[in-house]
Amino acid sequence: MIDLKTKEITIFKELFIIIMSKLLYLSLFFITNCSYPEQSQLKTFLALGDSYTIGECVEVNKRWPNQLISQANGIKKVFKEAQIIARTGWTSDELLAVIEEEELLPTYDLVSLIIGVNNQYQGRSLENFQAEFLVLLNKPIALSKKKEAGVMVLSIPDWGITPFGINRNQAQIAQEINLFNSIIKNASLEAGVAYFDITPISRKAIVQPELIASDDLYPSGVMYALCVADILTFLTN
Repeated sequence: MIDLKTKEITIFKELFIIIMSKLLYLSLFFITNCSYPEQSQLKTFLALGDSYTIGECVEVNKRWPNQLISQANGIKKVFKEAQIIARTGWTSDELLAVIEEEELLPTYDLVSLIIGVNNQYQGRSLENFQAEFLVLLNKPIALSKKKEAGVMVLSIPDWGITPFGINRNQAQIAQEINLFNSIIKNASLEAGVAYFDITPISRKAIVQPELIASDDLYPSGVMYALCVADILTFLTN
């Protein structure tokens, strides 16, 4: 004869196992399906530029677009891996030509632009740069899903304060960089896009050598990290 108390305990154990199994299933479901957005829901970031965007002389994860994505994802602003269209040495007209060749769709949540240092380095005129930059600025705006609200422009760092530029006319380089940045800033504000002045950060390298990469010219990952700290506010607002 079956003891009723033993039977009750057995039924209780069976019910407990069933309930715990269901809870475990639900926990796994939420972990795998709710912790992160689907790939199709991740935000997209297109970074346009030159050596400062491609991150010459730094590891891939130290490039500022990639550092920005990493920091943003850390605060639940989840992005896909950044798409970078940039090359060391590109001038404004060369970047424009490549963008026009690419089959890019206006589907990006965020588009960034930093260009002009090679125009300045090659001694090109301010008038020429201004005309090209105004045309170029329309490209990221057109590619952004949010139009102007999804675009940010960065100023040109001052390479004159680096060991590479120490034997050059640093005062003249700084003055020219300021003039190019003035064009960039005015055009950006007039267009209604976010503008970030990272030039003061670059000039700290005169007393903070760790801000310069091993080649004595390009920004280090440390400098890019400082720039990202300022830019991050744009994504969290």
